[in-house]
Amino acid sequence: MNKGKIVKIYDVYNRAISGGGIGIWEWNIEENYVFLSENCYRFIKYTNEKFNNFYECIDKFVLMQDRDRAIEELKLFTISNIDVYTSEVRILTKEGKEKWVLIKGKYSKNKKIISGSITDLTIKKQLENKIEKLNYYDLITGLPNRNVLIEKLKKIIKKCKNEKSKAAVICVDIDNFNLINDAFGCEYGVALLKIFSQVLSSLKNNIDVFSISGSKFVLILNQISNYCEIEEVCKNILSYCDKPFRLIDNQVYISVSIGVACIPENSLNENDIYRYADLAMQQSKIKGNKMITFFDKSIYNKYLRKITIEQELRHAIKNEELYIVYQPQADMIKHKIIGFEALLRWENRKLGNISPAEFIPIAEQSGAIVEIGEWVINSVCDKILELSKANYKFESVAINISPVQLRNKNFLNTLENIIHKKNILPSMIEIEITEGTIIDLKKSNIEIFNKIIEKGFKIAIDDFGTGYSSLNYLTILPFNTLKIDKSFIDGIEKEKNMAVISCILNLSKALNYKVIAEGVETELQMNKLLEIGSSIIQGYYFSKPIDEKEMENLLGEF
Repeated sequence: MNKGKIVKIYDVYNRAISGGGIGIWEWNIEENYVFLSENCYRFIKYTNEKFNNFYECIDKFVLMQDRDRAIEELKLFTISNIDVYTSEVRILTKEGKEKWVLIKGKYSKNKKIISGSITDLTIKKQLENKIEKLNYYDLITGLPNRNVLIEKLKKIIKKCKNEKSKAAVICVDIDNFNLINDAFGCEYGVALLKIFSQVLSSLKNNIDVFSISGSKFVLILNQISNYCEIEEVCKNILSYCDKPFRLIDNQVYISVSIGVACIPENSLNENDIYRYADLAMQQSKIKGNKMITFFDKSIYNKYLRKITIEQELRHAIKNEELYIVYQPQADMIKHKIIGFEALLRWENRKLGNISPAEFIPIAEQSGAIVEIGEWVINSVCDKILELSKANYKFESVAINISPVQLRNKNFLNTLENIIHKKNILPSMIEIEITEGTIIDLKKSNIEIFNKIIEKGFKIAIDDFGTGYSSLNYLTILPFNTLKIDKSFIDGIEKEKNMAVISCILNLSKALNYKVIAEGVETELQMNKLLEIGSSIIQGYYFSKPIDEKEMENLLGEF
């Protein structure tokens, strides 16, 4: 190899180690001499200094906090059979800047020379620190996150055990936080989280504050003597929220929901105590804004039952636990059954009979209502087909449909496919919705009602008069039936109730709607309705909800 090639290879090698932030060193132990390459001096910002051994280099450059460890690691290498010396340390440059470096070395064959490298790890360490911050701190507020919270709780619980002391965990969530983002923009939400986190951090010296997720925060009261101290902190938080928060160029009012769990009364497990505070906070949300809830076992039992119901619902269809009963709708003047309302029931193997008022909201929250709703439609259509083949006469069967189902883009297609498959007329199915469903659906979804009518199905409004929907909906939306709520029927002997029922009846007649009075239970109620011309009823006065066999027997009598 000629000299030119050697020089060229050397230049390439020099550029490579220089670009990679790598310096070369060698310690000749026998001659008491240390060689440091130009690149070593370059990233430690020192001029060429002479050293007799590598210990002097460590003493000169390595930060005091890491110096003893680096020396011990070098000594261990020199007296042992370890192949490679490695030490990850911080050095201090001549300019006073800290840098992370990885020092590596290896003996030559005669063990009189150690050769190695020094690699600049500063950028790598900065990235590691950022990653660590992501793992342990919230990026918006800078507060420690759930990972740190759990570790802190472990220490607090241990202290409470050893010292017989008490502590408390407070979970705070900003109500309707997403509305702020939707109304003003994400930058306002970010500003609110930053300001609110500062408010929480300023409460007391013995409080640790954590940012958990979104708009949820957790406070640890490290040591308390009684509940009054906890209430004081919670009330201080609520009082801060009585005043507007200045966000960029707007003033925004907020409310919060607060839940409290106590150590050791509620638990001595870090995950449980956090979960209990969160459950108590969720109960505050249910009760209403500006609420403080202290955890007790009943809250956990409710939560456990809800989770159990949610899990059991997943298998309810497969296990054949769901069934349908039918409540007749009768025209008392014509002495005729005009239809039925299909009512879903559930008898679970573990929990027994569960009220629809309990399991249907859970099914809606979990999304299970879509599959269950499809099963109901299939089952009702099977019964309609069976009754039609037996020549029983009635107009339609009402099926209760939730807003979750109506929002599902496949709902109408599924409904059409089922009736076509079973060869049933669309007019035999009446989609029953509550006034609350109309309110719940956004304007963009209300078009679904027009499509349902266009396909030949009927629509009934249940619980009419109890919601807050505008009467304007009655003129712009294509309904067929109004069902007067039971609460009006219960007080029908009162003049005001009769006046309301008469108004609903007259309005419905003018709009060409059929009216059904729900919850009719007594002869007095029936006679009062007949007086004002309302003859179609549904309720225990005529019949309770009945099973499929009783349904056939009843139809056979009319």
